[in-house]
Formats: sequence, structure tokens, C-alpha cells
Amino acid sequence: MKPRIAVYGATSAIAQAAIRLWAAQGARLVLLARHTQNLNAIAADARVRGATVKTLPFDTAPQKVWQTCKGLDGLLLAHGSLGSIKGLTPPLPQLAETLATNGTSPVHLLTQFAPLFAKQNAGWMAAITSVAAVRGRTGMYAYGAAKAMVAHYLQGLRHALAQQGSHVRIIDLRPGPIDTPMTRGLKAPLMSSPAAIAPRLVQACASANGTVYLPGVWRYIMAILSHLPETLWLKLKI
Repeated sequence: MKPRIAVYGATSAIAQAAIRLWAAQGARLVLLARHTQNLNAIAADARVRGATVKTLPFDTAPQKVWQTCKGLDGLLLAHGSLGSIKGLTPPLPQLAETLATNGTSPVHLLTQFAPLFAKQNAGWMAAITSVAAVRGRTGMYAYGAAKAMVAHYLQGLRHALAQQGSHVRIIDLRPGPIDTPMTRGLKAPLMSSPAAIAPRLVQACASANGTVYLPGVWRYIMAILSHLPETLWLKLKI
């Protein structure tokens, strides 16, 4: 059976790279996005590559998404917005949007899909978080805080399902800086590309259960940075 996968934020660069790989596997895809200008083109490209594709508005109820597909084998939450916050007094509407888009929105979706996957007792749910979730730093702490909320929620959800003996896998996809339209103008070390990380992302969704760094070298980098003494961390200009 070809996998049934729903992708929220299907127009994001990382999601598009993954969709191309899933399409080559003949997956049955449901693509959802807030901005639909490019969604039809992405769906058409996936069909040419071998996928069966449906598109739905981003705000479609999870239960309806589930019913449309007659169940899911996988769920990828790839929507987000960098929303860099500079200074100590960011505009509150901008702050609220950053926290909602990157934090509460994925959590709300995970909360609604979790019982459906749990009842099925199979499949996987994955959300793209960020290495910015590991430690707060200037200019990124609102974005990082929202991603940290999702990462913590994924961990708790994984634990709760494990306590029930569930076979549902919960995956925290944690990329380093990726060269996408969202990060245009951002100067960061070890910048990767969506095409470079997509194979590892697809592989993780197929078999992982836990946190997966994209690319894998960031696991070691963040292990070091997370254990730096606070006095040293505050002096680093990163």
C-alpha cells in the first residue's frame, strides 16, 4: 500500500523537497497551505512524479482531513514563520503572530490528530522544529521559544503514547539553518539546503521515533552549546 501522508505548510521549501521524494514513491498526499498561490503547481508537480494528490485549505478540520484520506499513515507539520524579534520591546502583534504560527498552531493540530492516530495504533506524526529551540539567543528567542514549546509537546506526546503501548511514532525534525525564502538575508554558519536535508527527513518519517537533527552534525553542535555555562553563553555573539 502506498503511504497516505498529510502535509501542512506544503508550500514551504522544506516540505516541497520532501513532497518530491514521497511523490516518487507513489504516495497518496493531502497538501494544505495558508497561501494557496503555489499549492496547485506543487500538487501538479507531485502528480507528474507519481503521487495521488488532493489539496485542502489550511484550516480544514483535522477530522475532515482524516476522513478525506480514510485514515493517514503520516502527518508532517512544516508551516512556520521566522518572525525575528529584535530589541527588548517587540511589537506585540508581531510577537503574538510568531508564537501562534510556530507554537500554538502545531500544538493544536497535534492535539486533534493524536487521538485519531492512537485509535489506529499505527503511523507517525512529525513536526519541523529548529535548533533554535535548544537555547535562547538574541533576535531569535520568540521563534525559539515557540519551537521549544512544540519540541516539548512532541516529547510529552511520545511519552504518553508509549505509556499506552502505542505503535504511533512521534518525530521532532530539528533542522539547522536552511537556505529558504523564510531565511533570506539570514547569515548563519553551516547553512544547508532543502534538497540536501529532504532525504534524511523522509527516512526519519519512515522509521524514526524521537528527535532527528537535519543535518545530523547539529546534534553534536547543539549538545556542546546547550552545556556551555551561562556566563560564557552570554558573551557569545551568535
